[in-house]
Amino acid sequence: MRIEIKAMGFKLTTALKAFIREHLIQMLERRADAVRSVIVRLSDLNGPRGGEDKLCRIQVDLMGRQMQFAQAVHSDAYAAIAEASRRATRTVNRTLDQRSY
Repeated sequence: MRIEIKAMGFKLTTALKAFIREHLIQMLERRADAVRSVIVRLSDLNGPRGGEDKLCRIQVDLMGRQMQFAQAVHSDAYAAIAEASRRATRTVNRTLDQRSY
């Protein structure tokens, strides 16, 4: 599973990169054989003004299925990542559990 991380509007630290990788691997571990790649985009919506402004968008490319998307906004980047990861995992599981008719 290839994980690509991009940040806009703030510095992407080594610790934040490690958190994203570990969290996504843990969340998608059960379905790793069906996941081709994951793209994580982080952005600071309000810049220095603060507020609930850290946006995390996750795009999951599944083998033989449509891409799945999830996002979350929170004042803390780690919380936004955790929530978007949960949503992405739920979406991936639901998509892969559906039978093809």
